[in-house]
Amino acid sequence: YLRRANADKEGSEARFAFAELLFQRKKYRLASDQYFKVASTTDIKMLGHDSGYAALLSLEKAVGAEWNRKDEDRFQLLAKHYIEKNPKGKYRLDIKFKLAMISYEQERYEEAGALFLAIGDEFPKTDKGLKAQDLYLDILNIQKDYVGLVAYSTRLLNKGLSKDRQKKLKEIYEQASFLQVQGLEDQKKYDEAIVGYQKFAQKNPSSKLAEVAVWNATELLYKQQRLAEAAKSGFTYYEKYPKN
Repeated sequence: YLRRANADKEGSEARFAFAELLFQRKKYRLASDQYFKVASTTDIKMLGHDSGYAALLSLEKAVGAEWNRKDEDRFQLLAKHYIEKNPKGKYRLDIKFKLAMISYEQERYEEAGALFLAIGDEFPKTDKGLKAQDLYLDILNIQKDYVGLVAYSTRLLNKGLSKDRQKKLKEIYEQASFLQVQGLEDQKKYDEAIVGYQKFAQKNPSSKLAEVAVWNATELLYKQQRLAEAAKSGFTYYEKYPKN
């Protein structure tokens, strides 16, 4: 019947029913193909929406945790179709997030980072949107892009946030700022590192890293034979942290 059926209401509903039966019997890959045939041919909006999402869900179940390039390409094709056909679709966020997660798990961080960044900007008040922001920060950390970490955490801090999230992002900002200066020291750019540590301590006096920054600046001043400045910096350290 389906080989001869048109993509009219009756034919599309029959094919959708067949796809549902395949799904129930756990023939997920076959079900995905049948769902997508409905999604790509029907003019019935709700049926097209439901079958488009079901095609993606079925493919996910067929693949499990082991994604290969062929299955990824197929998922991207189905996702693109769903998003284009349903610009306000109920599952847009879920699909975009899954696309990003696949790239992230395959360690394609440039690709995943761009997707998570877009999701975090588009859905900032949802759980998955917040998770996308965190994963983008994680990617920047993996890449040791401390300049990017400082810039992105600063951008997020300028938005209305809960106290817990604000605290978490402030810690990320402080750590990234500190590591950025530490990078200058590792490159033996000591004069720049001294200025960086001093500025960090001034801008973040309540940070746990502020004390370390003053200490590091003092040590580098001695290393550079800037003895008067080093002595003054050491006295400043003593005044601020007399019990250490």
